[in-house]
Amino acid sequence: MNSIINNIKYPSISSSIIVLLMFIGFTIILGVPFVIFTEYTGWIDKNIANAFAYVLPIIATIYVVHRKIKKTEEVEKVFNFSLGGIKKYLFIIPLTLVMMLWVDLFSSLIPMPDWAIKLFEEAFNLSIPNIIMISILAPLLEEILVRGLVLRGYLLNYTPNKAIIASAILFGVIHMNPWQFIAGFISGLFLGYLYYKTKSLFPSILVHFINNSLAVVFSFYYTDADSSFIDMLGSNTYYIILAISLVLGYFLFRKLDVELSISQELDYIEGKV
Repeated sequence: MNSIINNIKYPSISSSIIVLLMFIGFTIILGVPFVIFTEYTGWIDKNIANAFAYVLPIIATIYVVHRKIKKTEEVEKVFNFSLGGIKKYLFIIPLTLVMMLWVDLFSSLIPMPDWAIKLFEEAFNLSIPNIIMISILAPLLEEILVRGLVLRGYLLNYTPNKAIIASAILFGVIHMNPWQFIAGFISGLFLGYLYYKTKSLFPSILVHFINNSLAVVFSFYYTDADSSFIDMLGSNTYYIILAISLVLGYFLFRKLDVELSISQELDYIEGKV
């Protein structure tokens, strides 16, 4: 029994609950006081303070989890940001757009109450600090934490399917609301798949960046936080595009899977994995 326990790599699904609580704790200890202090003193812009309130807890969580992995596994390098072959991105980028359509569909199934709409519009306004946080910092830091640390540990302990699904659930939960949970879970499945296949954070960071940046662009034209693609395109056009995306996404995903499987085999032969 002890040998089995000692073979479990960090973090496991059970220990990642502590990671989640750690992130919440750092948010309470570092993020919330930072915003409150700024609110009362006015020493920096409110939007900059909100960005710091997001960045500080997630960086603190990344630091602690990374330190634990380095200590328990004694590995020199935990993160891999390699670009890899270019061909796969010909499939990854259009699949990101397909993913966004279906994320939007399922997220819109839970209507957002007025208080939540107001909260989202205030928290995620189109100021420069918020745009930087949403488009650049969130894709980088969230992928490092959820895929680069947590999913990495899951893949060492569980089957790929179980690891990817569990990490997608965690990715949804850390957004702390039901609307972003759905988006986080669905997108997390694709992001987790990319990390599993490539063992690199670059593809998932790119997909996350495209998703968040396009959301920012759409927000310039549709300021209502509860807006969806059906509002932008109209119901007839929307459902036609959705149907086309389902067929197109299927073929793109099969092509991508073949491409990534070939890359995995080559890496294995060359001793890279």
